[in-house]
Amino acid sequence: MSEISLTGFIHKILPEQKISDTFTKKELIIETEEKYPQKVKIEFINSGINSLMDKKEGQQVKVCFNVRGREWNEKYFVSLNGWRIELLADTSAEPEPEEIMSAPETGPYSDELPF
Repeated sequence: MSEISLTGFIHKILPEQKISDTFTKKELIIETEEKYPQKVKIEFINSGINSLMDKKEGQQVKVCFNVRGREWNEKYFVSLNGWRIELLADTSAEPEPEEIMSAPETGPYSDELPF
């Protein structure tokens, strides 16, 4: 199967879940940048969790993943298992407001010095 990837903003990083002694997962919600944005859950398992350590909500990322399907009691499930996440832009921090310069006053006293 060829590489499947998704680009968007990190909407939420869910807490790590320890399923068993040998299985741990952490889920990430990505909001796509489309006409109708989608929120997609991608899970990282075991050692893949380490790639999420420095990621924050609001960052623009590209996530590479595999599609996994399974059957249990005649019910079918699909999961997206992430294996790489690349930071495209860090938009999580609020931008610093630019200093606003006041326009010179106009009027009968505009030629006077302010001191």
